[in-house]
Amino acid sequence: MKQWQNDNGHPALQLIVAHSHNHGDHVAGDAQFAGQPDTLLIRPALEDVKTFFHLPNWPDGSAELDLGGRVLTILPLPGHEPSHLAMYDAETRILLTSDTLYPGLLTVRDWPAYRKSAARLAQFTAAHPVSFVLGSHIEMKKTPRQMYPLGTTFQPDEHALPLFAEHVQAWHNACEAMGDHPHHDVHDEFIIEPL
Repeated sequence: MKQWQNDNGHPALQLIVAHSHNHGDHVAGDAQFAGQPDTLLIRPALEDVKTFFHLPNWPDGSAELDLGGRVLTILPLPGHEPSHLAMYDAETRILLTSDTLYPGLLTVRDWPAYRKSAARLAQFTAAHPVSFVLGSHIEMKKTPRQMYPLGTTFQPDEHALPLFAEHVQAWHNACEAMGDHPHHDVHDEFIIEPL
């Protein structure tokens, strides 16, 4: 990462603006960062993501992003969207899964890629300690297998955001159980919805 001196002569870090994937609800604020000093805006297009994170064998492999003494592991997770990423912070043991896995409706654009991503993420969580799995949305209710209607703005009995490593395994198992015949598949904490 590029370092420079701030007004007090102390080292400062460059701001990196990167995304989990290229959907409007995740990239809508990009204009406020474009052209700002000491700010690197990573376009969420697949080629830009592969280049910035040094992932030439996409979707295989992983990368590391050094934030200056704190390293995040970057994992390709296409399927919901072609450039989708997950991020793992070994210090907090938090796995950020964005729109791939969360308590809600998991929409799938590319089933073969999504299924392979589920397998890779299950393998990763089996090999790394995970305290929480955090997605980007909550659409499920506290009551298992029940979801709020899309667009609901008041969810007084919503599911908690954190999921756990066992949910990654359950999600992977669900994908494998569907095999090459994906369909609407309801679980206690999530619903898989191939489009």
